[in-house]
Amino acid sequence: MTNPPPEFASRFRALVEVILIAWVGKHLVTRGIHVSLVDVEFFGWLFAGQREILASAVLRSMTVYVVLLGSLAFLFRNKVVRDLLANLWASAERPGWYFAAITAGFQTATILAFFVRDLSAVWEPSWFNLYMSVAMATSGGFGEELLFRGYVIMRLRAGGVSTTSQIIVSGALFSIAHMSWSTVAAQTGSGLLQIAAPLLGTFVLGMLFARAFQLSGYRPLPVIAAHAAINLVIEPALVLSYFGN
Repeated sequence: MTNPPPEFASRFRALVEVILIAWVGKHLVTRGIHVSLVDVEFFGWLFAGQREILASAVLRSMTVYVVLLGSLAFLFRNKVVRDLLANLWASAERPGWYFAAITAGFQTATILAFFVRDLSAVWEPSWFNLYMSVAMATSGGFGEELLFRGYVIMRLRAGGVSTTSQIIVSGALFSIAHMSWSTVAAQTGSGLLQIAAPLLGTFVLGMLFARAFQLSGYRPLPVIAAHAAINLVIEPALVLSYFGN
């Protein structure tokens, strides 16, 4: 029996590694959200009821991304993540900025038009809105982009995986990480569109951001800024629409 060619082995290792790391991240985030359902005392002085739970869940999600990326970069001496962080503020190519900005505008308009039940919640002048906007922009815009675009794509690229496959894998892992949105929609009796939309939407968004990352010269700043902008505008109202029941 002949051994597989080195190129195949390198691509296979890269694929297995990114799937494993993404699975660990999803598991930790899910566990953090489950814990937050019974441990919300941290926000008891500021929010009440359902908002207290949601605020706690977001804080734990944000913490997971910080711990996971920090562990990869320093504890395990992961060169891909350390190089990514070193280039965090590096100048990016203009096509990447343009593509990321168009993607952010399209995503924001789509969600506001079809998936937010109460548009007044988008501009609600409250501490909850401010906190959720900043927290989700940090955990989603910064943490998710460094993990699902930066780490996943850079690791696949280092393993010799094609640019098209980088885009597909990044989008697929990003979609799976957001499966809880579809689960909640199904549990609350939502229609098929509300159940399928989070998976399909995040898959497409993940692929578009992956392409923007590539067009940026593999610099993360454009996709971080675009993702953060989306979350600043729509995330508090979207969270209330899906999880407020």
